[in-house]
Amino acid sequence: FSHSSFWLRTSAGFSPGDRDEPFANFFFGGFGNNWVDRLDEKRYREFRSFPGVEISEIGGVNYTRAMLEWNLPPWR
Repeated sequence: FSHSSFWLRTSAGFSPGDRDEPFANFFFGGFGNNWVDRLDEKRYREFRSFPGVEISEIGGVNYTRAMLEWNLPPWR
């Protein structure tokens, strides 16, 4: 545990709109990366990414999310 860190990343959202209205929903899914990407590879930390499902596969008007990340020091 020496020189390692734990991060708890949380987010929540609420939309008062109708569930049938697409612009009132939150959509989650995928890492957000592709093979021609130029952006940071750690986008799995963003609230809308959801590894293990297809892009925008999960939708809803309310959500909560918690992610625990353990960063270990490099091996030498």
